[in-house]
Amino acid sequence: MRRMGFLGSALGMALIACVDGAAVLGDAPEGERFQQPRTIPFSELHLRLWAEPTSCPLGVPVAVYAELSNPHTLPVVWHGVFGWWSRSGRIHRTALPRLMLLSAYEQVEYKDEYRSIHPRLCRYYPLEPGVVRRTKTYVVHQGETASAFLSRPGLVFLHAEMLDGQRPPTRVMSNSVSLVVTAPEGRDADALKLLQREGLLGLLGYWRPLPQDKAERAIGALRGFLAEFPQSVYTPFARFALAQGYLRRKQYSEAASLFHELAERHPHAPVAEDALFLLGECCRLSGQAAKAAWAYREVVRRYPETPAATDALETLTDVRGYPEMLFAEDRRLDTEISFPPNEIVAFETAVATASRLTGLVLEVRPEDRRPWICRDAQKRPLRSFMADWASRENGIWTPTATGGYRLGPDPYNKAASKCSDQ
Repeated sequence: MRRMGFLGSALGMALIACVDGAAVLGDAPEGERFQQPRTIPFSELHLRLWAEPTSCPLGVPVAVYAELSNPHTLPVVWHGVFGWWSRSGRIHRTALPRLMLLSAYEQVEYKDEYRSIHPRLCRYYPLEPGVVRRTKTYVVHQGETASAFLSRPGLVFLHAEMLDGQRPPTRVMSNSVSLVVTAPEGRDADALKLLQREGLLGLLGYWRPLPQDKAERAIGALRGFLAEFPQSVYTPFARFALAQGYLRRKQYSEAASLFHELAERHPHAPVAEDALFLLGECCRLSGQAAKAAWAYREVVRRYPETPAATDALETLTDVRGYPEMLFAEDRRLDTEISFPPNEIVAFETAVATASRLTGLVLEVRPEDRRPWICRDAQKRPLRSFMADWASRENGIWTPTATGGYRLGPDPYNKAASKCSDQ
């Protein structure tokens, strides 16, 4: 971090993730691969930081992205979490990251005090060569600490770092990013005063859980703000906050309408990718799987290099967690079927029976011959059975030229495949 006493206050962020260590799998014999691993210094991982926008008026949330990558030719096996979440000031070996503010004179912890809706936080094992992990947060004007750093115009700098949880810790440093904070003018200045008076600035990023009475007041205040300032620089963020408030209240229709409007009217705003992803969440939670699939695919198509795109793709392909998303547009998979309970049959026989009952051609690999048993006789959509089978075989269904589906190996699930074979 550069020293900037003459530039005024400077802003930095420390992304601290506690991990159990980093090890690279070498070319040891199959039986000794995990007994004699070669290790690589944790500091060799690459951490990159960028922010949007890089110049903004006071009060506008700054979207901060962090990207962790493995620049080596072998996998890096590590246990940890990569994602922004500030919850506790204490550091544990399996703790989540925390966000720090750094000036030229002091360092303090920036506490969001909540877990954002997006992105999901996961443990990664292993970090394959060439694979990158991205996460995102919004730095908002919330609390005395953030206000002290962000409430006046000037030049600030951002940087990120990760610690490996050892004593003494190994540190991975990111690049430095500059940010110009300006004073709003005209109607934007009036809009900022209203947001400050109503205490809404802290809600303009990811929504913070609030007591019911405070949430109701905040939603009413956001509606009033949008009615008075429909075109200000703060409008996309206020609309995003209001939509998240509706989502928290399970008012999926109202939330979906606002998310869709935001994504279409402000496609270049930092919140657009999140709005499109959360539009998919609203549709999925309200039972509109086909519309949800469309929204997730639009996230991947429009914003391919973002954490939202990663989450959308994982939702579309995670058949265990979201079986309803498996080829959601294909209504043929809604056909309900059942099998005799507790009857052990060959897996390929069960799939052939499903094909006969639905008229949809399903194909499996010849090696998929393990026995299969249905635990109950309850009717379920064919999609549900297909999701169970894909999860069971660590595979993925792909469309065929004849209009059916084929179950094959999942190229992105190498670790799971290895575990299942042991």
